[in-house]
Amino acid sequence: MMNFILKLAKIVAICFRLTSVTIACLIPKEKKLWVFGGWYGQRISDNPKYLLQYINNHQSHNTRAVWIYKNNNVKIEALRLKIEAYHYKSFKGILIQLRASMVFYTHTIHTDLNSNYISWNTKRIQMWHGIPLKKIGYDDEFSFSRFRKNKLYRLTINNVNTYVLSTGKNVSKIFQSAFDEPPEKMLNSGFPRNDVFFIKSKKKIEDEYNVLYMPTLRSGYDTTFNLLDERYNFNLATVDEFLREKDVKLTLRIHPANKPDEQMVKAIEISDNIYMSSSDDIYNEIGEYDCLITDYSSVMFDFALSGKQIIFAAFDLTEYLLDDRGMYFDYRSIAGESIAYSWLEVLSLLNNGLNNKGTYNYPYLLGFHDDVNDKGEEHYYSRKLYYSLMREINRSCPIE
Repeated sequence: MMNFILKLAKIVAICFRLTSVTIACLIPKEKKLWVFGGWYGQRISDNPKYLLQYINNHQSHNTRAVWIYKNNNVKIEALRLKIEAYHYKSFKGILIQLRASMVFYTHTIHTDLNSNYISWNTKRIQMWHGIPLKKIGYDDEFSFSRFRKNKLYRLTINNVNTYVLSTGKNVSKIFQSAFDEPPEKMLNSGFPRNDVFFIKSKKKIEDEYNVLYMPTLRSGYDTTFNLLDERYNFNLATVDEFLREKDVKLTLRIHPANKPDEQMVKAIEISDNIYMSSSDDIYNEIGEYDCLITDYSSVMFDFALSGKQIIFAAFDLTEYLLDDRGMYFDYRSIAGESIAYSWLEVLSLLNNGLNNKGTYNYPYLLGFHDDVNDKGEEHYYSRKLYYSLMREINRSCPIE
């Protein structure tokens, strides 16, 4: 009986969505109204955030940018950032989504916005949240069934993209397959979040050499893990002594969907030189770090634009490669001589970087950016995307 009720409720929800989205097409759209969301409505971050901030700071006379959220705590952050924002189910929020000419999101309309009120004639820009190492979307045969790729099913959940944001042709090939979209839907404008690497007014965090350790998502959402572990030759006394002698500050930023292991938290509390990042959005400060340590996070592609050192901490590479999803690239080709299989090797590579400060070039990683902003222009990727979208909606391009 319960299964029957659940199935009936799902059918009713689908019928309501299809009906409301179709009716929404009759409501006139405001060309200047653009709606943003991301990360399941739980926070203001990533590519939508940085494009929105660019619009608010430089194009507010021409475009109204509004954030839609699902978690009420986001409203506090929106007020702090001076962003116009509404709950996805509020009367004002629904009206805004019905009237929007464009919507932007990091995952899907269904997860990030209110899919009941985004009409078919609203342009939808899939901004995603990184250049993937592991297979995603429809390429991930382990997690995604063929049924979910069905066009009719995608209509029922309103998972339809007008454009997909990309950093270049190589990434577009991946996204075409992962999102099952044709080449003409790719926007090779680069990621707005990467503008943070070219902000001239920002200063170093402190006098120390600042290192960011940023591992990828581990073992699914809301799970704990510990990479500060003896299995990977992590010795708190040894690491702490090295950091103190070299005047290095190590900041750990785990994936927001994970939780730090209890032993990891204790190690950080004891340490004098290891800290947990307290930033709601790591891209607020990532450009200020002198070195990145990561394992398989897409942040490596972004950080390569900074010309700073990257250490690839592939402690569990063999185990990670056994995952059913598979990788798009050969990891060892990406990491080259900067790969470390233990914390002792991490410290050795970090010491080399301290002794040879300068610009680092990662041609393999940079090969996934058609445009690397060689001139270091501020707001480069946001501006490029904005103008591209303005042309797409057949509006005269404004002059800044």
